[in-house]
Amino acid sequence: MKKSVIILMFYTIIIPASGNNIPFIEETKELVLRMFSIGEFNPIHQPETEKIQKKFQDILIHRNYKVTFKENNPEIDTLFKWLYDNSYCSYEDSPDIRRYKMRRALCFASVALLSDYDKAYTFIEYAKLSIIEHIKTPDVDLLENQYLGVLLMDLMLKMEEHQVYPEDLKTIENYLMVTKGKITKENYMDTNKLLTNLKKLFA
Repeated sequence: MKKSVIILMFYTIIIPASGNNIPFIEETKELVLRMFSIGEFNPIHQPETEKIQKKFQDILIHRNYKVTFKENNPEIDTLFKWLYDNSYCSYEDSPDIRRYKMRRALCFASVALLSDYDKAYTFIEYAKLSIIEHIKTPDVDLLENQYLGVLLMDLMLKMEEHQVYPEDLKTIENYLMVTKGKITKENYMDTNKLLTNLKKLFA
């Protein structure tokens, strides 16, 4: 009996598995598409950056999380090749640093979207690390909105799996507080609105 009570308590703190999640998933997807992107103004680097960004956007837009994921997916092989091609650790200047951070983050995020949940969260963490570079001394300078995008993508995957906890929302709330003033007003307000509506599911 005691074991049953513990299991019941565990499930009461998770967002219920229901069709009510679908509008939130779609809303979060739109926010990710808006935030998790990079503008490339250098014509020399533009084709490579746009190729990687378009691949991510196409995968996210056409994502159907109910479809069984392929074990051997040639798209994943291509993305790892692009990761290898963009694995430089020396940069010309600050825009170059942000360029390669985002290319790697987009590739890892794309692999996450093409993977089952057991593997997806690993690649989401790699996408985060690609932006911050160092866990002890994270650097999201001028990529604050993009990092918010990858945090929301993490949340989106958890909503799909019905595994969102209050701590997941708190993580994003804390990030918004720390980066307030660096996140665009639109992104800040829309993310806060989403979090407020999701918290109602825990009430």
